[in-house]
Amino acid sequence: MNNKLFIIAIGGSGAKCVESIVQIAATGLYTKEEIEVLFVDPDENNGNVDRARKTLSTYQECQQLVTGGSTEQQIEWMSTPIKSYDLWSPFQGKLGGRELASYFNTAQWMLV
Repeated sequence: MNNKLFIIAIGGSGAKCVESIVQIAATGLYTKEEIEVLFVDPDENNGNVDRARKTLSTYQECQQLVTGGSTEQQIEWMSTPIKSYDLWSPFQGKLGGRELASYFNTAQWMLV
């Protein structure tokens, strides 16, 4: 069975938690099970959210360089795939007015 961890990062504090999770994933302390992240914040210019999104983007770029797109890699660090649904704002409708529930069908939830 292919398990995934879904993280909904609410506000700046949630974004800081995601940033920490990404840094821990970079060291190889997580399994190879995919992590999917959604940032939720009414302030689309939140500095903590911007910083976490940049950290996640850098991780994804580095992971692509390390793995070369292969699922079989020789080293353990940066082996956790992390997907981002980016930012959802309840007020701006940035993502086409999608309902928050539409991002996840069935999931294991970890609210941060």
